[in-house]
Amino acid sequence: MTLGFGYLGEDGSTMAMVLGDVEVAFTTTFTFRWSDENSGAHRDGGFWHPLPPRGFHALGSLGCPSYDDPNGEVVAVCVRQAADRPAALAGPVDYRWIYDSTETGSATSGSIWRPVPPSGYAPLGDVCVAGFDKPGPSQVVCVRTDLTTPGSTSVIIWHTEGSGGTFQASMAQISAPARDEHADGQAKAVIAPGSFVTYVPHTPSPAMNGETQILRLPPLPGPWPVMPPPAGVAGRRRHPGRAGAGDQPRQPSR
Repeated sequence: MTLGFGYLGEDGSTMAMVLGDVEVAFTTTFTFRWSDENSGAHRDGGFWHPLPPRGFHALGSLGCPSYDDPNGEVVAVCVRQAADRPAALAGPVDYRWIYDSTETGSATSGSIWRPVPPSGYAPLGDVCVAGFDKPGPSQVVCVRTDLTTPGSTSVIIWHTEGSGGTFQASMAQISAPARDEHADGQAKAVIAPGSFVTYVPHTPSPAMNGETQILRLPPLPGPWPVMPPPAGVAGRRRHPGRAGAGDQPRQPSR
């Protein structure tokens, strides 16, 4: 079973459920990281990072094929360890540089990094930060490999063509495949994280390296309990893009 839905209450609350070793919730609140505005690239691209419900963790940053503010409009998956269950989540041990906006002419600077997981875990998306510094270790979590499955990357969010930057790359949305290629006869919830992955010319693709992963968890029957909204956003349907460590103020739409 593929889950491709989210829920946002009038007070900013979301739904959550324990799926095996992982508890899953959703957020529609994001902080701005970088956009290619003024770069001259043939496509518009904006990059944001999820603000999870309290106690949950992001899986990767959000890429948008425009400069529009995604707050209240787009859903990203967040996770936390299920109580009294085997360890399913782990922070990255490092990040590997993938791309930065050097010489693009964009109004702001940004860079993209791939989480380096501990042994037995997989990253579920790249991380975009404002500026060129490596992300902090708490930006995202990695998921135990037996709880993941390869995702699809057929939808291109942005590419550098026309930007004139020093580095070339394409960013693709991570989505669930049309069917679970790793079906084992057991019911599973296949959940795309809402993040993206970056392809760099002349290097093996993330898909070939097994780095493009989504969640594959045992589903449980019953209603999804309502979780409180992220701190400070109760009662808001949209959020203007809160700036925090490594964040920049929201950029206006063109």
